[in-house]
Order: sequence, then C-alpha cells, then structure tokens
Amino acid sequence: MDTEKTLDIISETRSFNTLHSLCEFLSDKWVYFYVMDDGSFVNAVGVPEIVNPGGDPINMPTVYQNDLNHAVIYLNKSTALSGLKPEYRLGQMKGKKAFAMFIKAPSVTGIIFQGRETWTAFHISCLSEFLAVEA
Repeated sequence: MDTEKTLDIISETRSFNTLHSLCEFLSDKWVYFYVMDDGSFVNAVGVPEIVNPGGDPINMPTVYQNDLNHAVIYLNKSTALSGLKPEYRLGQMKGKKAFAMFIKAPSVTGIIFQGRETWTAFHISCLSEFLAVEA
C-alpha cells in the first residue's frame, strides 16, 4: 500500500472505507509516536531513542486543531525522528496496539496520521469504529 497516496485520498475524500483500509494495513506494522520524557525511561541497547511503553501511564503531547486534541501517529521512523524534541521520547508499537492505547487516553480526542510528505486528521471515534469492526 502506498501510504502517502492513501493519506492524500483520505484528506480529499474523508472516506471511512479508505481510512479503515489504512488502519488495517497498519495493524501489524510499526508505528511511532511521541511520549513526554519524565526521566523514567531506560535506553535500549543500540536504539536509545526508542521506548516501548508498557502498561504504565504515559504522557503524550497533542496537537490542538479544530477543537480536538490530536495525538500524532507517524507512519515511518525517519519522519518521527526528524521532529523529535529533547523533552520527548519516541515510542513504537504495532498499529493495532497503538490504536487501542490512544483510544484509552482520555485527553486524546483526535488522531493525525503523519506520513513523509502528507498527513490526515480525524476524530478518535474512527479508530474505535475500526477496532470494533476488527473484533
């Protein structure tokens, strides 16, 4: 799947079916996101920028746009690393697990899928609907 083209299509058409297809494609792929670095993370050998958040609560930065607090899910590591700030750490999870984590975050009301060149934003309920269909 060409994720850049798919993000463009979703942005232009707002098609839930296309968004669902992208979510399905990303379900078993690594996705990346920022978490606030509170000093409790331990660097992994060889990949110090990556953390795998477990069951402990984590703080995620959000982007406020159109009355929604969007968490950003990066579709590739290089794009995520290019915007990494000192106060953030980079988390990685398989898509489906990340979607479930963001749905449970009470402060997150929207999601941005960020590709290399393009992005799309949508309400968090779209991920809830996707996971409900997948169950």
